[in-house]
Amino acid sequence: MWSKLYPEGSRIDIEISGIRWLSPDVAVAHATSNNEYTTEGKPRAMAGSFTLVLVRSSEGWLIDSFHNGARQAEFAGHMATPAET
Repeated sequence: MWSKLYPEGSRIDIEISGIRWLSPDVAVAHATSNNEYTTEGKPRAMAGSFTLVLVRSSEGWLIDSFHNGARQAEFAGHMATPAET
């Protein structure tokens, strides 16, 4: 799925900021992401925060629901900065 959304060389860093257990088989996880990618030869950055409801099944942990939102993006230095373009 990632390769369909972002070009080759893109990067995403995800950090889990918290997990709250609602029961032994249900958890709510909060995380943030920082994405860096290039479009039309220009480096871009996108950041988000998201919440997932995870449910344990016989197949393992599954995502029952997912909600994401944007937050201010900053270049982490993995790619060229805007001043270098």
